[in-house]
Amino acid sequence: MFSKVSHLRRYILAGCLALISFGGVAQVSLYLPLNQNRIIESDIEKLITITSAPGMKRPYPVTQVRHYAEMITEVYPALYKRIDSYLKRYEQNLALTDANLELSVGNGEQSIANARGQKVEDNIQGSFRGHWRATDWAALSLGAHYTQANQLNPTETFVALGFDWMQLDVGMREHWYSPFNDSSMLMSTHAQVSPSITLSNSKPLTSWRFQYEIFYSKLEEVDCINVKGECRKDRPELISYQITAMPVDWWQIGFSRNFQYGGDGVNRSFGDIVEALFCPTCVQHNEAGEDAWGNQQMAIHSRFNVDVGQPMSIYFEYGGEDIAIGRDNRLGNITFGAGVYLPLLTEQSSLRLEWNSWQSQWYNHWMYRNGFTNNGNVMGHWGGGNRKDINEAPGAHAFSFQYQYTLSNQEQLFSTLRFIKNEEHYSDYSLGYELDMMYGFKLFGQNVTAGFLAGRDTSKDSYGRLYAQYHL
Repeated sequence: MFSKVSHLRRYILAGCLALISFGGVAQVSLYLPLNQNRIIESDIEKLITITSAPGMKRPYPVTQVRHYAEMITEVYPALYKRIDSYLKRYEQNLALTDANLELSVGNGEQSIANARGQKVEDNIQGSFRGHWRATDWAALSLGAHYTQANQLNPTETFVALGFDWMQLDVGMREHWYSPFNDSSMLMSTHAQVSPSITLSNSKPLTSWRFQYEIFYSKLEEVDCINVKGECRKDRPELISYQITAMPVDWWQIGFSRNFQYGGDGVNRSFGDIVEALFCPTCVQHNEAGEDAWGNQQMAIHSRFNVDVGQPMSIYFEYGGEDIAIGRDNRLGNITFGAGVYLPLLTEQSSLRLEWNSWQSQWYNHWMYRNGFTNNGNVMGHWGGGNRKDINEAPGAHAFSFQYQYTLSNQEQLFSTLRFIKNEEHYSDYSLGYELDMMYGFKLFGQNVTAGFLAGRDTSKDSYGRLYAQYHL
């Protein structure tokens, strides 16, 4: 199967090289950190809402953030100054843009939310990122991420080719498909990233500001892919895509889809795979599953940026795991979510509230024993891993509360409170909760954070950690 899909990679690469040969003035874009630097990412999120910038997928392209940052130079000069100073790192031809080292002590095997598989008990976490921009149409991003649980992974190491309207990224690039900030049902950073090929645009197209992204990835090996009742050890494959538009300044709508397949030893054609991307029933043909050969999720996203005396972002998500009653337009195992973000609750604070609910069978599949996971962690919502057995897939309700308070020009306080309640369909579950408190300050001109995480999972097992992190 991989040999068949490799044709897709050759076609994309050939197309992008052809585009390059025609030349162009619009350059490739690098990307800002994703769930790595809470201080600067908090400023970027404020910018996205204040300016009604596209905010359905991350990581954000540097060129997009620069475009919208120039809109607030006079209205929010302090916020602009911080963002501008940070963006200049990425606008150099050769630079080390980010580095951090975290030391911690903890107890518990819980995976930290959106932390690429990092465990509470890990004592060391570190990462770095840099880049070399060879030409306007070619750049190299170099990065790595280390945790004791997953060891060293070349996260954010990729080659970027193309222009702002069509960019090809080949390597360990991350993806996040949701307007939600603390959770993403379809694609997040909760699991470790695997090599991928991504085609996207960094500059919205036409007056409706269309954005697209599609990527193919070969996931990590799993020990059981169900092939006619027998387990096969192999690497599943994943194709995900998102299409969004902004018909008006205050409203963005989008559609996302995941398609996990392969590893079953069946040699399928390129046409079969393309057809499956737009025909859910083609991979879930009948209730007996005799012709089924893939795992799929879909979601519709909607985000409204309004001003009611202060800027506000309100967003929703509706989706499903596979389809119902054999019809393409009927989603099965429904998920629904809603969120609100007040970037300027007061002059010193911001507030974000998010709620997600999903029915049973999310992140579980009869063909893939490990479900929708990579290297042992769910690739979507952090709450998907709160189950007693990997074959269980209870429905759940999850809630997060994020509050940020600026103490001074060099001091900030971040607090995140999370709750999750599983439906007791398979096992007896209790309310899970955790509190993450972080204090950020300047030390020798660099950002330093210190904090603690404490909680209890849905099986009543307690966990906690103390941590300190230095950011370049």
